[in-house]
Amino acid sequence: GYFLSRSDGTLIGIGSGGGTTLSKTELLTRTRTLHASYPMSAWTDSGLENIAVLDDDGVTALVNNWCSARGIS
Repeated sequence: GYFLSRSDGTLIGIGSGGGTTLSKTELLTRTRTLHASYPMSAWTDSGLENIAVLDDDGVTALVNNWCSARGIS
């Protein structure tokens, strides 16, 4: 799964046959809410020692790229 909620342990999946269906807008809202409580980070191009906390635009881009890679519009 993806986009872990540390508060309740839920993850986002695709085609699992169960759970709640989210629109892309709802996924963005959920992910931004998670990010506000538990900031998301990403590796920078310069190596493992450089981890950058994403800003809101970075979280939006992460979700949009994730959806695009899976054919979700």
